[in-house]
Amino acid sequence: MTYGKSSRARFVGWRGLVATAAAALVASCGSHHGPTSPDHDPLVILCPVGQAVDDLTNAPTMPVNFQAPATTGGQAPVTVVCNPASGTSFTLGQTPVSCTATDAAGTVASCGFAVTVAPVPMLSLTSFMAFGDSLTEGEVEPQQHGWRPFVTDPEHGYPAVLLQLLQQRYKAQTISLANEGRGGEHVADGYIRLQGVLDANTPQVLLLFEGINDLNDTRDHDEIPQIVDTLRDDIREAIAHGVETVFVSTLTPQREPTPGASIRQPVDDQLIRDANDEIRDMAAREGAIVVDGYAAIDVDVATLVGADGLHLTVAGYQALANAFFTVIQQNLELPAAPPSDTAPTMPAGRGGARVPGSPWP
Repeated sequence: MTYGKSSRARFVGWRGLVATAAAALVASCGSHHGPTSPDHDPLVILCPVGQAVDDLTNAPTMPVNFQAPATTGGQAPVTVVCNPASGTSFTLGQTPVSCTATDAAGTVASCGFAVTVAPVPMLSLTSFMAFGDSLTEGEVEPQQHGWRPFVTDPEHGYPAVLLQLLQQRYKAQTISLANEGRGGEHVADGYIRLQGVLDANTPQVLLLFEGINDLNDTRDHDEIPQIVDTLRDDIREAIAHGVETVFVSTLTPQREPTPGASIRQPVDDQLIRDANDEIRDMAAREGAIVVDGYAAIDVDVATLVGADGLHLTVAGYQALANAFFTVIQQNLELPAAPPSDTAPTMPAGRGGARVPGSPWP
């Protein structure tokens, strides 16, 4: 079969396009320089993707191992050197890594990637104890009344959810959180019980959330001073037992029970808000930190407060745990170590052309 002049021109043009595409592919994998034998494909080096690792010790440096770059073509043997090398101690922040492949004919190919070492968040205190009534113990209500009444379900209570949140963020530390909630408790009984559980748990941090049962019983503003005074005594008792930080939650809002769930009427919302104002003022005087449990639940009372109008739903305890978590993070999380601005220098040698996607200029 023969080709005309125009057919050969088109054929040669197509081969040129293929050759151009192949050259571009080689450039994306690694630059090369030096003699290339017609008996061997061009030397190409392909670096691993950039790596991000957590510094679980928050030390200034940490060793990082990475996969060796792959090579194709060239004349055997092919030697690969990376700077910094795998296993080197990298500083915090992003460090460029350059890798060079050299074959027996002196051909050089290079590529680059980055290793990023990030410090993990750390807390200044790691031992917590939650103290209060059934809202701490974990009495969970369905949103609407049905066949299932409220049950004591600590796994869905706010302390268990909060512990999960803390463990997920502060994974380099061992976080403990004891649940010392007791259903039906009034503040006076709680104060008597508090000393024993402080001795048993020796926490660094106390999470205090109590007083709604007293308001439920009296529904009277005259009850607020006793609630606030007893919570103040709780804080002082905790400090005397070595607790370093106390978080105090405001009382959560209530709603009308769903039909068939309860004959109890909710406490007047103004009474709860007045009590919370007094709790905030007392906490500020005592050096305690306020967690606004009221605001966390008030955003959607119909969904977050259960059918009995008092206890929280599973979603409600999650919202309360989120409120505690946010304030703990704001007050106990240590400042992050600044990243290092130092970087290794590009190794001298043949083949210094920039590789697309490389951190090297």
